[in-house]
Amino acid sequence: MRLVSEKLGEIRYDESEVITFPEGLLGFSEERHFVLVDHQVESPFKWLQSVDDSSLSFVVINPILVKPDYRIEIDRKDLTLLENADPRHIAIWTLVSLSPDQPERSSTNLLGPLAINQKTRLGKQLVLDPAKHDLRYPIFHKAG
Repeated sequence: MRLVSEKLGEIRYDESEVITFPEGLLGFSEERHFVLVDHQVESPFKWLQSVDDSSLSFVVINPILVKPDYRIEIDRKDLTLLENADPRHIAIWTLVSLSPDQPERSSTNLLGPLAINQKTRLGKQLVLDPAKHDLRYPIFHKAG
């Protein structure tokens, strides 16, 4: 299959690569079908591109790369939506807010991670405890 993303240009993908979020994403409940697209070779970032809306894409990152001790628990209801996935088959991504002119202001949303069952390609945006997780966790830290 093929789509032309406003940000990424032409993207070719197989239907088996489509991730379905039955409930959509927060603020985008009607958008349910996405593909993960590499940002650049060896980049920690990926794009989550809607296959239904060429103008809708998000930058995502594996949160462990930013916060190595990041751990979450997925409740039973969400595991059911993900078709009772074995936790080893669930990939976790977090949405990124990049600030190209001020990289130190770039952050990732640890409060609302995306859980994706890698076998069934079903996804769910979780909403975690704000007392335990940051909405805007810095990606880049100053040395020293």
